[in-house]
Amino acid sequence: VIMWADSELNAPSGACDDHCSGWSYRGKLLLAPMVRVNTLPFRLLAAECGAGIVYSEELVDRSVLECVRSENTRLGTVDYRHRDGKLIFSTVPQERLAFQLGTA
Repeated sequence: VIMWADSELNAPSGACDDHCSGWSYRGKLLLAPMVRVNTLPFRLLAAECGAGIVYSEELVDRSVLECVRSENTRLGTVDYRHRDGKLIFSTVPQERLAFQLGTA
């Protein structure tokens, strides 16, 4: 599902560092959050097709805390895996991503 944003929704003043200045939904196509679909390949495809901002799948905070961050130089990704090797989240440096974090 790709939505067209026509309202101004900016981060509150002081809510983020300089790296997210200019974060605005106005006039952008957005990839809506979807369970078990918004994996890296799908998000990259949506961006290639014009989505200005994409959402990650909602991840559980405790699961993310148990992850180890690693850089996959072969694929150019940054991966977050559990110690048993299970991939929990993957991204690329240039991805414009709204990271969804929930709690259980």
